[in-house]
Amino acid sequence: MKRGEAPETFGWAAGAGVVFVGRILARGLWLFAQMWLARRLGPGAFGLFALGWTVLQIGGLVLPLGLHQSLVHYGSRFWPQDPQGLAVVLRRTLALALAVALGGSMLLWAAAPALARDWFQKPAMAPVLRWTALAVGLAALGRVLAAGSRIPRRMAISTLVEDLAPSALLLLGFALLQYGPFPPLEAALRAMFLAMAGSVTLGMMAWWRLFPALRTREEGVVEAPPLGQMLGYASAASLAGVFTLLTLRLDRLLVGRFLPGEAVGLYQAATQPAVFSAMVLGAFNTALAPWIAHLFHTGQRERLNLLFRSATRWGLYLTLPVFVVLWMEPEALLAVLFGETYRAAAGPLRVLATAQMVNTATGAVGVLLVMTGHPRWWLGLTLLSLGLHLALGLWWIPRWGLMGAAFALALSLTVLFIGGLLVVRFRLGLWPYDRGYVKLLFLTLKAATVGWLYHILFPNTLATWYGLLFLALAIGMTFYPAWLALLDAEEKRLLLHLLRRRRVSPPSSTA
Repeated sequence: MKRGEAPETFGWAAGAGVVFVGRILARGLWLFAQMWLARRLGPGAFGLFALGWTVLQIGGLVLPLGLHQSLVHYGSRFWPQDPQGLAVVLRRTLALALAVALGGSMLLWAAAPALARDWFQKPAMAPVLRWTALAVGLAALGRVLAAGSRIPRRMAISTLVEDLAPSALLLLGFALLQYGPFPPLEAALRAMFLAMAGSVTLGMMAWWRLFPALRTREEGVVEAPPLGQMLGYASAASLAGVFTLLTLRLDRLLVGRFLPGEAVGLYQAATQPAVFSAMVLGAFNTALAPWIAHLFHTGQRERLNLLFRSATRWGLYLTLPVFVVLWMEPEALLAVLFGETYRAAAGPLRVLATAQMVNTATGAVGVLLVMTGHPRWWLGLTLLSLGLHLALGLWWIPRWGLMGAAFALALSLTVLFIGGLLVVRFRLGLWPYDRGYVKLLFLTLKAATVGWLYHILFPNTLATWYGLLFLALAIGMTFYPAWLALLDAEEKRLLLHLLRRRRVSPPSSTA
């Protein structure tokens, strides 16, 4: 097989594009929904709804207990050559997910009054939490159903179920229910429940269509993994996901603990532009997971390494020009986006953007370890990173404020992702770097030089949105034409494939 001809190289890229666009649309719909609900509900009721939605998001991530990752890992072993074996894995996972979702919803329902009174110190929060309890189990089921549709590489369905449908159905539900007999807050909460229920319904319909073997009870060719093995894998993957989430959010909690409210607002503003590269990498990881599991289970180590290398390089192609803008003009960017007061957060923005670039530059190390059956290695690294973040945050934030928080997060993320890269190298024998990365350094330095010249020649325009737009265009027009000229044969084939939007069939197990 020639370099660049592996279909997974094209497949993950097309899938990542679908996921990225879908999440951008979903984020836009959610932003519009927030604006509408804020005006319709008023600050007090909207605050209660926002707290409920935050609980829903956290519960929807934690409550599946890693079953969505376990499903992709084990399901990819059977697809497409053994649909009956895959059906067994799907049924077991769905039954476990239903039990966990029901238990979690019942627990939150029972605890709602106490949580509202003692934790949130807002008794009016109790009905909000009870509606959230009804929705959170559905959100967990939706995540599992979306993961199942990624096994046959149906990223459009996965993105619809997990991202687009909840935001769109929330808007639609509230548009209809606000004219009914319900108070505005109750209408919003009912719309939240209906959005999650609609997402689960779409996911079930997708499974019924994608997996005809679910309708029969025939035996699979390969014996399905034992239930205990699936649960052990899922628990390690789940804890790793929880620890990663806590590592990424702990800085904000510590800033709120040690610093005044104004500092929390500044830090929140700094975190928003910095997450662009993480959003790109998240879309890549979602698309990569089933391909990684398939190539690992079929022993195609060389093609797996090519996939790792290609995904890491393309992540840098998409994010480096944005990183140059963030690094060179953080004050102007924050002032234009949030107001002049937020210029004070420029230092933390630089540090946070650099930390996220380390994340992007190391590639999908977490997904690689989880999908290749090494979730405990990733769990250990996430626990180490979380402990380091907590220790450094407690030490540095009271002394150095926002910069202490930013450096605590940056160092903990660096340990996490560099450590993951080394484990991937020595446990799996995979390495994403080659001589092709030298051109990335050249292109980045060239774009930074153009940005520096723009800053020298047009300093007064950078305080305006159009000045920043022209700066971004200048950097992009410097980076991407040169990038196109330096593309190798593999990258040109991939780019042409994406432009032509050809559909790629997944490789067989004998490839």
